[in-house]
Amino acid sequence: TVNIRSVDSKGSKVDTATVVHELIHAALATRIAAVESNSEAYPEAAKALEAIEKLRTDLLAEYSAQLKAENKKLRDLGDQATQADWAARNAVKTVVNMLESADEFIAYGLTDVNLQSILSSRMVERDGRAPSKLKSLFKSFLENVATILGFRSKQINAFAALVHDTA
Repeated sequence: TVNIRSVDSKGSKVDTATVVHELIHAALATRIAAVESNSEAYPEAAKALEAIEKLRTDLLAEYSAQLKAENKKLRDLGDQATQADWAARNAVKTVVNMLESADEFIAYGLTDVNLQSILSSRMVERDGRAPSKLKSLFKSFLENVATILGFRSKQINAFAALVHDTA
């Protein structure tokens, strides 16, 4: 069940990204649970979920180390820390929060422009394709999400076409 307060509700912070983010959670919840509990029934989705989990943990390790360095910098600066110092730390903390689980990573990866930018700026090898060709982490991420959701190359709908064309 997804409950989203109206834009007119007091204190509501509803925007398009929030609605899409929550709908992605709703769509993924049962699918990820099914894949995790019976990977043999969904081998392609299990492989894609494994790839997304590796990507998430690699990024989490990097950004957690970066957050540790930002926190140390703030401690060292003490009262001399500027708003820009705090903003830099908070930006890294936000990314760490987006990487807390595969579910959050997927939802934010599909809705948050900052995380999309991070993924788009990184290059990875094209698994299963010509090794000389590279693609961005974001494109790899989108392909794996499409596989988790059960899109098959012989069956394609508009969303799968969008993900494929974007990737």
